[in-house]
Amino acid sequence: MTVSIHYVDPKTKAPLRKDDTAYYSETGSVYPIVNQIPRFVDSSQNYTQSFGLQWNTFSKTQIDGTDQKQSETRFFATTNWKPEELAGKNILEAGSGAGRFTRVILEKTSAHLWSFDYSEAVEANWQNNADIAGGRLHLFQASIYQIPLPEVTFDKVFCFGVLQHTPRSVEFCNKT
Repeated sequence: MTVSIHYVDPKTKAPLRKDDTAYYSETGSVYPIVNQIPRFVDSSQNYTQSFGLQWNTFSKTQIDGTDQKQSETRFFATTNWKPEELAGKNILEAGSGAGRFTRVILEKTSAHLWSFDYSEAVEANWQNNADIAGGRLHLFQASIYQIPLPEVTFDKVFCFGVLQHTPRSVEFCNKT
């Protein structure tokens, strides 16, 4: 059974109030909705500008086509999940890029997907996947360090190709 999930303030975890243009916290923070995507970070002020540019410029590069199933094969081989086991489940995708694995979940399962990226790659993901979601895609822009969702909410979580790009992993690599 799918549990209803609502965004919370990424800093305080308090509930947010919503209108057509933004989410609002009780402490005065405003999180705008831009191009139908809630934004919980200011991407013009973070280190991911080049990632957003890359994924929006080459938005279809890793998306499976009708004769190619690389992303689908990798996803199910890596997670060892079965599509039928994900029916109605809430899944969190941390670091979506242009949405190659977002598409796999939406096309091959009936799961509800909460997907985010720190960069403006969410724009490419929305363009690639919003039409196939049937309301099951909840896409937002946020930091992996401050996810605007309540704790212990998801049946499954996956994160591919993200951690090596975070500042703390870069900092760690520079120290060794």
